[in-house]
Amino acid sequence: MSAPVSRRLAAIVIADVVGYTRLMERDDSGTYARVRLIRDEVVDPAILSHGGRIVKTAGDGLVAEFTNALAALRASIQIQRQMAARNTTATAEERIDYRIGVNLGDIMVQGSEIAGDGVNVASRLESLVRLLQHLWHQHLQDLWHLPERRPPPACRRAVRDRPDGGACRRPSTR
Repeated sequence: MSAPVSRRLAAIVIADVVGYTRLMERDDSGTYARVRLIRDEVVDPAILSHGGRIVKTAGDGLVAEFTNALAALRASIQIQRQMAARNTTATAEERIDYRIGVNLGDIMVQGSEIAGDGVNVASRLESLVRLLQHLWHQHLQDLWHLPERRPPPACRRAVRDRPDGGACRRPSTR
């Protein structure tokens, strides 16, 4: 007999390694060992120190649950800062970057499993990180007159696929 399903509000963090497949194709045992070490030294301690619970892992990715959004954001920022520090001495081939999506939303809980819109939105945000980084760069270009940069392919596809230009339009500076 399965456990009953309950609902609650939770902050969900979904993270994965950028370019993991490419890194694994180049050096699977070395990449796996580096990612495992980073999980042990950076990612898991950051999540646990901010009161999070690692719900699921799969290869390079993970899903974590927090009781509040601030704790989820603090853990995510800690991970990104520690990874930036680690990557200062890494070669381009050894560099490990995490893409992280954070969402506060309603989830369904059954035993140790979670599902629902709160998880789905966090997953979508995680997959949009590159596009969102580009949009932030565009916004900074507008504010501080930074040099132009060609949009990433995902952004170009969004513009191509939506008649109104999608989310890739330059923000207004009014």
